[in-house]
Amino acid sequence: EQSAERMRADLSPQERAALTSETTRELIKKAMPSLDVRSASAGDVHLWIESSLPDEAAVAEAAAAQLQRLESFSKGSIPESGGLGLVVVKRAYTFGEVARAAGSAPPPRGTSLLAVQLEDGTRIAVALHEGDDDPQSMSAEQHVRAAVSAAVLQTHGDLPQWLLQGASVALALEAAPSSAVKRALQQDAARTMTSMSDPADLFEDRSYSPTQLPAAAAVLGMGLLESGGRPRLQKLVELVGGGRSAADALQQVYGVSARTLGERTQATLR
Repeated sequence: EQSAERMRADLSPQERAALTSETTRELIKKAMPSLDVRSASAGDVHLWIESSLPDEAAVAEAAAAQLQRLESFSKGSIPESGGLGLVVVKRAYTFGEVARAAGSAPPPRGTSLLAVQLEDGTRIAVALHEGDDDPQSMSAEQHVRAAVSAAVLQTHGDLPQWLLQGASVALALEAAPSSAVKRALQQDAARTMTSMSDPADLFEDRSYSPTQLPAAAAVLGMGLLESGGRPRLQKLVELVGGGRSAADALQQVYGVSARTLGERTQATLR
């Protein structure tokens, strides 16, 4: 008996794309049957967005642009597997229910991105955008780009949350910059990160509460991207996703210890 993933591989590109969109819609129905959503497709992204959020065409275009931008970052081809399903919701409760329906643990409060691969091989990214117009909060485009980035990074295997969330947000803000958002993230994370006695602990998920992690991860991701650009960040993701410890991978890629990198991060926040 063929696996669902093998059966997907036997489909034509058009059939795989249609299946990705259909599977994404079915996931939403499973999570929240009454949720009112609209759809749009652009490039290799198949979007389903909560109807109370605007501009589905623009959101889909931004997501497709981010997927294309990170094409060399991906291990394997997301487009060839049928593209990426994308869900954008407005409420944290809905975000949690979609995560649960996809077989993922409910995301901690403050987390706004999720990437999953279903048993049939469908890759789906989920973004939470609560519609806040505050210039210090991430925009819909930035949230969507971060969720797409997470799906790309996840092709390399399991990553610690500080790296998955941090690199995803950093890559989103590289494509859609905002100095106000960057400053707000740094301010949110500063107290937690500068109070750690061992700077190497900055690169450990266990060092943060679930609500502290998103901003701290973003600060780490932005710092690593600024230090070595996308090539080094990609190499770090490849090594950690392949099973190397974060400390060893940071030393190999950036040429200094996690402690030294942590000290530099703390210095920028003081």
